[in-house]
Amino acid sequence: MPEPDDDRTQTYVPLTKGTMVSHYRIIERLRRIHFPGAAGCRMHATSRRLNTLLQRKLVMLRQRCLLLAGLVTFIIASPVPSMCQDTRRISVDWVYSEEVEDMLSVPPHRWLDDNRLVLLDTRVEKAKRTVEVVDPESGKREPILDMAAALASLRSLTEKMDTLKVLPWPDSWHGLAEFAVYLFDDDIFMLDFSSATFRRLTSTKAAEKCARVSPDGRYIGFVRDNDLYVYDVVRGKERRLTTGGSETTLNGTLSWLYWEEIFGRVDQGYWWSSDSKSISFLHTEQASVDTMYHVAFEGFSPSVTRQFFPRAGGVNPSVTLGIVSPEGGKIVWMDLPSRSYEYILAVTWCPDGKRLAVETLNRAQTELNLYLVNRSNGVARHLLKESNSAWVNAYEPYFLANSDRFLWLSDRDGFNHLYLYGLNGAAEGRVTQGDWAVLPGASLLQGAPGHSLAVDESQGWVYFIATETSPVERHLYRANLDGSTLENLSPEPGTETASFSPNLRYYLNQHSSLTSPPVVSLHRSDGSLTLTLEAPTPLDLSQFNVQYPALTTVMSPDGVPLPCMITKPQSFDPARRYPVIFGVYGGPAAPVVTNSWRGESTLLDQLLLDQGFVLVSCDNRSAATVNRALSNSIKGELWGHVELADLMTVVSWLKDQPWVDSSRLGIRGWSGGGTYTLLAMTHTTVFKAGVAGAPATDWRYYDTKYTEEYMGRPEENPHGYDAESLVAAAADLHGRLLLIHGTGDDNVHIQHSWAFIDELVKAGHTLDMMIYPSRKHDFDDKAAKIHREKTIIEFWMRNL
Repeated sequence: MPEPDDDRTQTYVPLTKGTMVSHYRIIERLRRIHFPGAAGCRMHATSRRLNTLLQRKLVMLRQRCLLLAGLVTFIIASPVPSMCQDTRRISVDWVYSEEVEDMLSVPPHRWLDDNRLVLLDTRVEKAKRTVEVVDPESGKREPILDMAAALASLRSLTEKMDTLKVLPWPDSWHGLAEFAVYLFDDDIFMLDFSSATFRRLTSTKAAEKCARVSPDGRYIGFVRDNDLYVYDVVRGKERRLTTGGSETTLNGTLSWLYWEEIFGRVDQGYWWSSDSKSISFLHTEQASVDTMYHVAFEGFSPSVTRQFFPRAGGVNPSVTLGIVSPEGGKIVWMDLPSRSYEYILAVTWCPDGKRLAVETLNRAQTELNLYLVNRSNGVARHLLKESNSAWVNAYEPYFLANSDRFLWLSDRDGFNHLYLYGLNGAAEGRVTQGDWAVLPGASLLQGAPGHSLAVDESQGWVYFIATETSPVERHLYRANLDGSTLENLSPEPGTETASFSPNLRYYLNQHSSLTSPPVVSLHRSDGSLTLTLEAPTPLDLSQFNVQYPALTTVMSPDGVPLPCMITKPQSFDPARRYPVIFGVYGGPAAPVVTNSWRGESTLLDQLLLDQGFVLVSCDNRSAATVNRALSNSIKGELWGHVELADLMTVVSWLKDQPWVDSSRLGIRGWSGGGTYTLLAMTHTTVFKAGVAGAPATDWRYYDTKYTEEYMGRPEENPHGYDAESLVAAAADLHGRLLLIHGTGDDNVHIQHSWAFIDELVKAGHTLDMMIYPSRKHDFDDKAAKIHREKTIIEFWMRNL
């Protein structure tokens, strides 16, 4: 097989071998002009030395010419428009520029208690940007804040905000937009909208966080030094509600495990009751939890950060629930019939504010119990149990305001569907059914307890997002509470999200597809359009010749449809053979193939498409979340032979296509996708090169909640842990690998990469590696993102 730098493998490089030969001839002609005696005549010694030097330079030039062929037209280094066409060229720097970030953003918004909508149009230039309010009845849209005056007020309180050009979206809102709360420099500031002035509420050495306004607007809850406080807006005083907070004792704030794996990377450790008379909060003890250490690089003596990280099979944080009044006083602790749970998964206040629902889960994650807790004495009453032999998927209940009933989401029949229950725990019937799923996700009704649902009890409708149209699409539906009617309110192909007004008469809809950035529009509850608030984007993507993915399906040998998307270069010629790069993730219930806008990924893909690569993404059966039976197929062997077999099915299908160069296949992924990449490169020989970012390489290194859900504990499944260890398989690596990791990664610790690399060293394998100092799992700074993408593209140019 030709080496990577052999010109026989560079089929689609713009600079051809003939062009290189002409370069040699030009240089030789110049040499003869300057050294005419070179052809058989005796030369002056100086001339001979110069000629020798030039000859050496020519040899070096020849050796590097092929690399230059791949890089001379490298678009990441040349954002200048092409002289041969009218379209602009995309560069990595431009993709991560403020211009693109603003133009492709979706304006943040929220509904107010009086059913008006507030939003911040991030697509408007900063000098003209402000907070606006929209009246859904009239469609009138007007500013409610003097942004310049508000910024001047903020700067008068803290010099650290002098460079701020526009206010970001607030951390929390008053229900009628009388004020909003911001966290700046670890202190709390309150903005009065009518006067456009700030008040500084705290000024302490300790950092404040988790600031949230109570439903009645009287209080602002927050956490300081891992204890729960409130600020009384009327009295202008703060009050401490809990004591004992420390590095190992947490009140109202989450441990890393709960932040990452249970509450969606939001530090939601306390909850206001609907009447603002109580706060429920998590109390966590983590002194016995295992630790991980992160060493910084700055300074003569670098700092060390300790992280409490429960590894698979280890001790978890111990969590219970407390209830306290914002006026202070005695804490009421949840009193369950037995302390048999390992995790608290959700805390949901009932509409009356006198009771709250708490979900608990056992260590094996096979049994979930729902309790109704009395806020006055903490006594808990059992409502229902959900179980599954593999693992339980947990979702929040939705309590109806005007009846003693609640909606419950369950996949007990193989698909996620809605069921109606009474507060006595008795099932009252199904709301939805069929070979499709109601999807969990962001709450459709802002501030409501239930995820993914909005319920209009007066009309008997429940609204939700589902896959009834297609497994790769997400549409807004409504159904009667008695299950008699199902309506698709968003039939246009693509993906929908929605946010309903408190009175359920209107909703804000966000629609996108693979070929269309999000459109934000206002609708009546029957789906009819009222007003388009934001067009897809002010950025004219047509000027870049952007190429979009096409959806397809590959059938597995046992009849499972595997979703795929393929993106081809603009100049695609089916008579030619192209190198292909697979983009993968592969984790359970985490599809990458959906008919939705892919943001910056769409633009970054153009950099590879313009160089002649074809890009392919696919989902295995567990990632696609078609039904529960397919998801359960990976139990005990996460990122194992089931996922690999599905990937190889797609690879085999692709290799049968006449336009694919099967000798030049690449694979790439981040996090779980990095794991998938290493799995493919150690267990097959089909990939010539791969990029693995922040990969998990041995499940014994990863956290309890995620790992044990699919793998069980190491002592229960030693064979599974051994079989899925990529560290143990490192010696079988095939193809050229680029491994990327941040040393500050608190999710997939760099320990994973160090262990894998050490085995490569022992086996004599070389690799490319890029380690980013102090960067976490998701890079925050643009400089690191830009550097990472340029590094990856250069890797593909050298190796594919």
